[in-house]
Amino acid sequence: MAHLARSIFILWLLTMLPFFGNVLSRSSEISVAIQNLLKDQDDLTVHCKSRDYNIRVQYLKSHEHFLFHSRPNIFGTTLFYCSFAWEDGVCRRFDIYEYDRDKTYTDITWQIFKKGPCRFIENNGHDDNTTRKKAYGYAFFDNICFQWSHNSTMAHLARSIFILWLLTMLPFFGNVLSRSSEISVAIQNLLEDQDDLTVHCKSRDDDIRVQYLKSHEHFLFHFRPNIFGTTLFYCSFAWEDGVCRRFDIYEYDRDKTYTDITWQIFKEGPCRFIENNGHDDNTTRKKADGYAFFDNICFQWSHDSC
Repeated sequence: MAHLARSIFILWLLTMLPFFGNVLSRSSEISVAIQNLLKDQDDLTVHCKSRDYNIRVQYLKSHEHFLFHSRPNIFGTTLFYCSFAWEDGVCRRFDIYEYDRDKTYTDITWQIFKKGPCRFIENNGHDDNTTRKKAYGYAFFDNICFQWSHNSTMAHLARSIFILWLLTMLPFFGNVLSRSSEISVAIQNLLEDQDDLTVHCKSRDDDIRVQYLKSHEHFLFHFRPNIFGTTLFYCSFAWEDGVCRRFDIYEYDRDKTYTDITWQIFKEGPCRFIENNGHDDNTTRKKADGYAFFDNICFQWSHDSC
């Protein structure tokens, strides 16, 4: 069946080749000329590109021109854009062929002035004296001048405004960061059988070095949550017999209301204890290894591998 399907496809392709040839042949070749008419007879450097083609850099003396040819693609998305540079470091940009704007023409001449490019369409036998103009020895029936694109100028302006805004906002960001309370996280080894515990905690930005904890030992680390509310510290916990478990030890959405957190590590999972800090709610307060706590929740290990 696969062989039969392939044979049918090849036969269909051979019969359709004339059609594809007609489609491609109906896409007329476009001729685009660019002429340097800068005042003061300045030299002009031109570099044109499309998504698929790079026309090499052209250096034009006053009144010189160059020409390139192309066939618009069958999707109607052909676009050639050019940069134009002259003395005093001036550089401008313009879309020299834009399919929707220029699709009705096959021969286009662009004359480049400092104020902007002007498009001239060759007369091709037209004799409409109401619109035809004589320009430098050529007969044209369409003459439209355009403004330069604002892409590079606007991008530079936007970048300058952003940098200025950033400089003025730095004191504000400093205040925001200083108002972000410091978080204290303690991790204590309460593994059964008094096993030693190896702990390695990280965030996207910080790597807390590996900690080796004997039974009932603990270590402490501090940080400030970022201003975006996305702070996450995750840890791996390893003990004897090659066991390794993983858990998100600080997750902003889960832990953001606390500034002092103690995690007690058991083989079945980590338990979070929040220090009492003066609370005297005997219904929730628990005594654990000499500390008074008012919140005690145990979690399961993450399913992620170490």
